[in-house]
Amino acid sequence: TQDNNRVANWGAVSTNALGTVKRATPGAVNSVFATMPAFPKLWLNEVLPNNVRGATDRFGHYHPWGELYNGGATSIDLGGFYLANVYSNLTQWAFPPGTTIGAGRFLVVWLDGNPGESIPGELHTSFTIPPAIGSLALVQVAGGRTNVFDYLTYGVTQPDRSYGSYPDGAVSGRRTFFYTTPGGLNNPTSPPLNVFINEWMANNTTTLADPADNHFEDWFEIYNPGNTVADLSGFYLATSLTNKTQFLVPNGYTIAAHGYLLVWADGEPGQNSTNRPDLHASFKLSKSGESIGIFAADGTVIDFVSFGPQASDVSEGRYPDGSSAIYALTIPTPRAVNFLDTSNTPPVMGSTADRTVIEGQLLLLNVSASDTDAPPQTLTFSLDPGAPAGASINPADGLFSWRPTPAQTPGTNLITVRVTDDGAPPMSAQRTFRILVAPRPQVRSITPAPNGGYAISFVTVPGKTYRVEYKDALDESNWSPVEADVVAAADSLTINDDSAGGPQRFYRILVLD
Repeated sequence: TQDNNRVANWGAVSTNALGTVKRATPGAVNSVFATMPAFPKLWLNEVLPNNVRGATDRFGHYHPWGELYNGGATSIDLGGFYLANVYSNLTQWAFPPGTTIGAGRFLVVWLDGNPGESIPGELHTSFTIPPAIGSLALVQVAGGRTNVFDYLTYGVTQPDRSYGSYPDGAVSGRRTFFYTTPGGLNNPTSPPLNVFINEWMANNTTTLADPADNHFEDWFEIYNPGNTVADLSGFYLATSLTNKTQFLVPNGYTIAAHGYLLVWADGEPGQNSTNRPDLHASFKLSKSGESIGIFAADGTVIDFVSFGPQASDVSEGRYPDGSSAIYALTIPTPRAVNFLDTSNTPPVMGSTADRTVIEGQLLLLNVSASDTDAPPQTLTFSLDPGAPAGASINPADGLFSWRPTPAQTPGTNLITVRVTDDGAPPMSAQRTFRILVAPRPQVRSITPAPNGGYAISFVTVPGKTYRVEYKDALDESNWSPVEADVVAAADSLTINDDSAGGPQRFYRILVLD
């Protein structure tokens, strides 16, 4: 099967002039058609252009390096293969005779311009590569043809960051790596990142114009509380926990220590430019309520916030910067320290513990809040976007109610309740809690007990209180308990009915809390 990711499987000619081979051949065999031997599964797998504290050669020198990977089942002789850093000289450096790479193995080559240092097992090329932006080509000369066997073009803004394939040998999966792995499997684990979505405005009518087009558009701000530069390259921005790869932050976007990055949520990533420090994302925000998240390439949530309806030209954000407290900010401060006008303070919400509810069971939960401002203000409760279907909250008293359906079982749901006062400007607070939906009790078995009667085993939720009741005939008016109520300590219970001895008995299982 032909591998269309293999660049050597493609061809082109540069002219259609009279007397030369024709470039366009509609209805006929392509002019560049040729039969070539099968290509081995050899790939450029990783390159480290700016090696400051990584692996060293045998002299202890930190040099750029590149790595080849043999994804095939047999060893490959690299005779006739070359490496190059420019496409105008494809045979720039040849692999020494006798160089091989075993099946499923890796070969590291030092790209340092010191070919005289080469020995078997440690190769050094005659060229070096740029530390930030450049290219590396793997070339094969065979059958009178010079084929670019594989190539990669990297853009790495930080030292000791490599660029390559994940999985190994996958051209379509090339990315920047925080953890370099010369001679081993590439490691896609994302680097540690400590930043916060610090301020946002989803109803920007007159506050701040986008320098790229002078339009008043949605924006949010990312804050770096650390003492070192935070590199956002390769991380993702998104408006949902279910689509974490909505927008990939391009290489080169960093935040200085204790600094800020302004992100325009304008759906115009084409406006990103090295001439402007702001970032433009591929999505917009809703003034009716939205979420914003920062995610690592491996799906790790770096930060995530949700907000409700937005007032015109009033931002929301953390105060102080990077803290967990979120306020409406009547004096927006994009790219700068957040400022809170304390003429009105936000409500304070009581704690709300996580809950477990059984399918079909009505959950009623009182969410409490208070406000110390005088004169007393009216508080209004609401649910932020993302609440499950059927869930509601009384806007006046904060009574949350929800009866999960079979389609919502089993499941884990994050509920964010917001309370807003009617001060000037309105201030709000939010609290998120978790609701686990468990299935109805399911009987595992009813078996005869050794001393008579029956042992009834059923699935439970730890911490829930259960009661097993019985009737000997369905037309009896009352159900009777088999034994005292039991709090489940694990995921199953067994209740013994020692009195069962008649021809029939009916049971039901109740969840009491």
